[in-house]
Amino acid sequence: MSFKRSREDLTKSDSEDEPVQSLDQLFSRMKSMFEETNERIECCKTDLQSEFAVLRDDMQQFKAECTNNVNKLSAELSKTQDNVSLNYERILICGKLNDLLLSGVPYQSSENISNYVRSVSLALGYSDQDRPLIYTKRLARLPIADGAAPPLLLQFTFRAARDEFYRRYLSSRNLSLSHLGFTINKRIYLNENLTELARAIKGSALKLKKDGKLHSVFTKDGFVQVKTRAEDEARPVLSMEQLTN
Repeated sequence: MSFKRSREDLTKSDSEDEPVQSLDQLFSRMKSMFEETNERIECCKTDLQSEFAVLRDDMQQFKAECTNNVNKLSAELSKTQDNVSLNYERILICGKLNDLLLSGVPYQSSENISNYVRSVSLALGYSDQDRPLIYTKRLARLPIADGAAPPLLLQFTFRAARDEFYRRYLSSRNLSLSHLGFTINKRIYLNENLTELARAIKGSALKLKKDGKLHSVFTKDGFVQVKTRAEDEARPVLSMEQLTN
């Protein structure tokens, strides 16, 4: 009796099916139900796998887009930082564009710097009447040891006068201590007053020139210029990274 109720319970879910007449029929029907259930599970599994695949592709695409956007922002930030650094460097350079440095003159406690500048001006072809107005001082803190040679800062009143003074020097590069009244004929040098960064770049560039990796190194308007080969156009170097690339 209990078996009969079990059969009815198993078969009442499908009113269109015939009543189960035997165990074999019951097992057969149960097998069919399991197979249908497995088919539905497999169908659901396939649908879920498809949905997961779509979701995975969407996530990968989103990740790629995020990575691309982050890289763009990083590049833009780096470019902005470079521009800020370059503009800051230009501001520093602008404060030195009226300057020249006279190097190689030994310090003496009794020295007259104004006479040094006058002698250099005369050596470059100026007369006492047309030589430019120049403020001069030693770039060193007192006391200065005898025999030391900190550079002399020459600050011109006008940029055009500074450029002409430097042009005359570059056309000959023939200045020596004898022009200043010293008994030795050792060369002295006029150079632009560079920023700390430009000095570092120039120092590294001169080492590369010594190693044969650069043909020439010079400065123009506060920026370091280099040539890799004699026939190349000079290119400005604005950073240490740019010098080594």
